[in-house]
Order: sequence, then structure tokens, then C-alpha cells
Amino acid sequence: MDNLNLQYNEKAKHNLTRPRRTSSQIISEAKGFLNIGNGARVIKTNRPITPNSSSSNNRQLFGNVQIKGRPQSSLNPLFFQNQAHVLPELDGSLKAKIDEMNHQKLKNDVTKLPSLDANLSLQASSKKISPHPTKKDKINNKHQNVLYKSVSYEDEKSIKINELTHNKIMHFVKLVQEFQATQKLTESTTLNLIQSLMELKTIKFNKIEETQLLSYLFILVECDSIKILILIAEIMLLFGMTGKNLTGACRLIYKLSKNSENDTYLVESNLPELLLEKGIARITPVEECESVVYGYGALRFLISCNTVAGSDKNTSIAKRMYSGGIIQLLTIHLQLFNDQASTKGIQKEYIHALFQLSEVLREIFNYISISCTDDDGISLDDSVNLVALQLLTTFQICRDEIEMQLQILKTLSVISEIEQCNKYLSENISVVGGFLKPLRNDLRSTKKGIVFICRLGYIIGNIMAQYDETRVKFYQNNEIMSYLIEALDFYANENFIKDTSGFLYNRTDVLVKLVRIVANLSVNPQVGSEIGHSSLGVIILQILLQVKDPKALESEELLQATLGTIHNISYYQDENESLRSENPRSFYKRMNDIALVLCKILQSSSNIIVRLEAAKILGNISRLPNISECLSKQDKMKIFISCLQTTEDFELLCAIVGIFVNILADWEKRLTFKELNGNFVLKKLLIKAIELHNWNLATLCCQAFWNFLTDCTDIRKEIGVESSQEIGNCIAENLDEQALFNGSVPDDWESFAIVASDLLERLQYLSSN
Repeated sequence: MDNLNLQYNEKAKHNLTRPRRTSSQIISEAKGFLNIGNGARVIKTNRPITPNSSSSNNRQLFGNVQIKGRPQSSLNPLFFQNQAHVLPELDGSLKAKIDEMNHQKLKNDVTKLPSLDANLSLQASSKKISPHPTKKDKINNKHQNVLYKSVSYEDEKSIKINELTHNKIMHFVKLVQEFQATQKLTESTTLNLIQSLMELKTIKFNKIEETQLLSYLFILVECDSIKILILIAEIMLLFGMTGKNLTGACRLIYKLSKNSENDTYLVESNLPELLLEKGIARITPVEECESVVYGYGALRFLISCNTVAGSDKNTSIAKRMYSGGIIQLLTIHLQLFNDQASTKGIQKEYIHALFQLSEVLREIFNYISISCTDDDGISLDDSVNLVALQLLTTFQICRDEIEMQLQILKTLSVISEIEQCNKYLSENISVVGGFLKPLRNDLRSTKKGIVFICRLGYIIGNIMAQYDETRVKFYQNNEIMSYLIEALDFYANENFIKDTSGFLYNRTDVLVKLVRIVANLSVNPQVGSEIGHSSLGVIILQILLQVKDPKALESEELLQATLGTIHNISYYQDENESLRSENPRSFYKRMNDIALVLCKILQSSSNIIVRLEAAKILGNISRLPNISECLSKQDKMKIFISCLQTTEDFELLCAIVGIFVNILADWEKRLTFKELNGNFVLKKLLIKAIELHNWNLATLCCQAFWNFLTDCTDIRKEIGVESSQEIGNCIAENLDEQALFNGSVPDDWESFAIVASDLLERLQYLSSN
């Protein structure tokens, strides 16, 4: 050992000056290191997959949702044809109106001037000054001439403007009549109509002119030119229409936005803004449900329009709608529906409108959710919280309308992904959690029950992932927790759910969402410790047994979620809590069974993430005496040693060595480890970790060796002189921080230096005896 002592004295002299620590201090430091990065953590999952009726290839008003008396999704052209009648007298009426107006203005020119003269005379006499009569006449004549010229100029200008407007209208009428006669658009007619409509769009008409023009606009709604139809819709909205005419405009825009091939034209137009400002904002939703059904439907399709290729993301309709205050407007609409429904009951027409309104909110919040993650500069105000408030109210009002509740949950699932919105939901967790209650009836055995709990579970899981105080509040609500445990127990014992048509629905996704709630609840230390006493232990074990050998991607996700849940709960377990538990279905009482399943997963799984999670859990629970006893059996020890020899994943190696740190504290367990040549496997791993400068793994290996050599009196019997020298030399060569790092010392090496110095000192001590 002279060589070992020499290197130790020369290269690691500075470590001798470290204060001596007891064995318990060293073990405590190692345990603290084990917990770094391996603590309780939130579990993520994907949003429940549901058919998107606003997607580019599948734009439907209601999709497959069956709501009684719902408006038709297809557009009936007869709606416009009934309002599109030919008015041949338009030409004469307009011309007569213009002639009459011009004549009246000329007549007024003659009658106005004397009155103006009299007024001027009155003003002059009030000053009590008697100007020279001749001078007075000159002044009056001068005023008359100036005013006469001024009025004549304005009237002449007005006549020219009206004639110009008249000519534009007549030109448009002629083009419409050509289309009406042939029902076909030639290239030249199309271009002329587009030019004519663009000119009409800039003119402000009176109500009579608007009514007459509408009849001709309605004739064109069945043409096949998207540009013409967009201009027609824009003009209709600029007229500031109400009632059936506004419904017609909303239907037309719905028709345009329904076809994804029109997206480019719609994005480049200002039709979306006009629909919001001149259309939806002018509607009283509770009185004009049909209008808002198609108006909301058009809005949601417009928001989902594809951005023009190569254009800036800020030009998207979703961005423009958000900037235009769509959330604030729809929140007011939602509140109007809620107020009306709470006093007069929920009407079928309200359901149809609320369904579309919720879909619009889902689309706009989906945009916000994506923009927030993309750091798009989206700033949210309190209006987003008001939306959540109103949606929760709507959900409660629609307690007998399952389709409407499913739609609201669909929207809330998107809102819950946005932190600021989710905060309000967290403050009302007793309300949101209470939505689990309907699952106590036969609903949970249906397809709709599956969808219901998937969406609700996703929302609650998102809330639990963010707010620690809410975790405690949710857990301490015994009623809500009973709903959660009951739902978990039900779906854990159901292989498939069958609907009336005989189609099978896998319940795996339901379990993923429910298990995730438990996992995210358990991040809180208080909840994580106390939840180990609940009956969830046997339920989680049952799920674990079902998915330990996953054959499908869904089962793989459920396995990872289940392991994440066990990891969080196991992180807070200790011997006192284990002894205190009296519930035979609790985690504490079933932890031994869980450990056995985890060993099988560690041995047979090909998924490195799953194996790593299993190893981390075993590292947590191996602190408990009864689990440590179970894991020290020879067949289990073989699994761990085999992992050290076969895996190349350093994180998994750290987790396995962490198990040995806990197990090797007892003499009998060290004996089994030695019989399986674990000491030599560990030696090779320690040297490899040091050579690769993997200080985390090297630290754990040093700690495991330190525990292995506890109570050792003869180094030759435990690892042999040669192995002792090999370990000592390797450690000593890597304790010189100046030679290794030239002044920049990483934190993980500092941890290594502490534990390695103690191990080196122990090797020196044992070798000298």
C-alpha cells in the first residue's frame, strides 16, 4: 500500500484538512445527493384527442354531435333566392329621386337668400348704427353674390356626385342582369363585377338604396367567384343590417369560411373584422339565435383559416380577432345567455348558439395557448378569467345537456393550458372537482362518459400541475377525493366500455388522465405523505399489474403515468408513516407488492424511460426496512447487478447504485452482494465513472463502497489488496482540482471530492491494519 499512501499524501493533501465527519453525516450527505433531480415532479400528458370540426378538411357546424332541433350545417340557397327579386323600376326611381333632390336644392337657393339678407339686416340694426343706405345695399348685394356662388358650387358638386353614384349603381345592375340571364360568369363579367363591387364598397348609401341593392346582391350569392362573394359579404355588413338580412350575411360568410380552399382569400380580406364589428357586435344573441349560430360558426372557421404561405404570423385571422376584442365581446354574449337561462330556463335555441360560441372560444384560446408557448408577445387581461367564470356557470346551467357540457369541457381543456386562465380555475377547484360527481351514475359506462372524464381529468390534472395550495385544497375536500377514487376504481376494473352500437372504447386514456391527477396532487409534501394512507394503493397496484408489459402506445403512456404517481408518493414515505398506516389497501401496505412488480419491469422492459422510473422508485422505497429486506434477496440483487453490467445509460446506473447505497448499510445484505461479485462490478463502474469524469455516478459508487466497507476489519477479505490499490490510485489522481480544471471547478466534482476523500481515507486506514 506504499504507492497508494504516497499518491494520497502528494496529490490529495488538501483533502486531509477537511473536518472529520461521522458516518451518519456522510450517509445524510449522500442521501441528499440522491434526491437531487429525483424529487416529486408533475406529470404531463396530451390533450384528449377529439375530432376537430374546425379543421381544414373537416369544417362542420355541429359535426357528429346530436343536438335536437339544431340548425342545418349545409347552406340553403333558397334563403337568398326568396329575398332576391328583380326591381326593374330601380333605374327610374333613382333618377327621379335625384332630379327631385336637385330641383329642391335649386329652389332653396332662391328662398334662402332673402332670409339671409333679413337676418343680416337684423344683426346690423341691433348695433344701433345707421350706415349709409347706399353702402348698406352694396354690402348686402356683396353677401348675396358670395352666398349664391357658394351654394351653387355645392349643389353642382352634389349633383355630379349623385350622378356618378347613379352611374355606378346602374353599371352594377346591368352586370347582375347579365349574370341572371345566363347564370354564368365569363372572365370579363367577373372582372367587371369585382371592380364594380369594389367601387360600391366605398360609397355610403341611404336605407332605400341599400334595400334595393341588397336584392341584386342576393342574386349573386350563388355565383362561383370567391372574390365576388367576399365583396358581397363585406358590402352587406357595411350596410349595418339587422334581422334576416344580417342572418343572410352570416350564412354567406359561413358558406365562404366552410371551404378551406378559400382561406387565402379570406386572410387577405377585411371580412373577419367586419363580421366581428358590423355583424356579431350588432346582434342581441338571446333574441337572434339563428344569426349568431351561423355568425359564431363563421368566426370559428375564420379563426382556423390557414395563414397565407410566407406571410407574417401576425397577419393570421386569429391574431387579428384577438386584437379586435373577440374575447371581451363573446364574454358579454356568454353572460347574456347565462343571465337569461338562469331566469327563464335554458332554451333549445340557446344550446345551439352556446355550442358554437364555445367552439369559437376554443379556437381563439387554442391560438393563445400556442402563441404563449411561442413567446408571441400575447398579453392577457382579466377578460380571460371572466370567460372561465362564465363557462363554469354555463356548465352548471346545462346540467341536463350532456352534449353541451362535453363541449364546454372541450373548451376548458384548452383554457386550462394557459397559466393565467388556469389560475382562476384553480381558485374554483371545488366547483371544477365537483363535476366528477355525475360519473357516479350510469353515464360513466357510456362513450360520452369516457369523453367526459377524459376532458375533465385533463383539466384538473393541469390545475394540479401548477398550484400547490390548490393541491392541498383538493385533497382535503373529502367529497371530491371520494369521487376521484371511485372513478379510478371503476375504470381500473373495466377493460372496455361499450356503447349502444356495440363499438368498444378503450378506457386507457381515462386512466391516464385520472392517475395523472393523483401524481400531480402528490407533488405537495403534505398530500404526498398523507395520500399513502388512502385506498389508492391497491388501485394503482392493479393498474400497474395490467400495464407492466405494455403492447400498445396508450398502455405505455399509462405505465409511465402510473410509475410517475408511485414515484411522487414514494418520495415522501418514511418508516414512521409506514408503521402508522392501518388501511390494508394503502400504498404503505401494498408497497412490497409494488416493489416486486417494479423489479420485473426493471428486468424485462426494453423502454429505458420506464426502467429508469422503476429504478428511481426502488431507490426511494429501499429506505424502508421492510422494502430493503425484500430487495436484498438474491434474485432481486441479481437483477440490480445485471443492470450495472449491461446498461450504458448513466442516469439508470445512478439510480441502481442509489439502491445499493441504501441496501448495503446492513451486514447481511452486504454478504449477499459480495457472494454475487457485486463488489467487483461496482469497482469497475467506479473507475469507469471517474475516468469519464461522470462525477455524479462516481460519487454514488464511492458512497456505495463506503457503506459496503462499514464494519470491515480486513480489506483483503472484502475487495482484496489489488482492488483496494486500484480504487485508491484512481481516486487520488482525480482529487487535484488544479490539475483537473485549472481553476473552474464544477459543483458535481465538489460533491465527489467530499465522499471520495472519505472513502480514500477508509481504504488507507484498512490497508494499514
